[in-house]
Amino acid sequence: DMYIIVSYGTKISEIAHNVQSKVKYILDKTVGLSTDSVNIYVQGVRVTNS
Repeated sequence: DMYIIVSYGTKISEIAHNVQSKVKYILDKTVGLSTDSVNIYVQGVRVTNS
């Protein structure tokens, strides 16, 4: 399970999918651990003051 906060204006589903794919890849290549699933939970959206 992984909990993330995304920036306002980003496509949440795309970010979550990219993080999920990257985590699965890293676990497989560096640790040699094959995973069936990586759960991504978006806990919030960060709004920056410009």
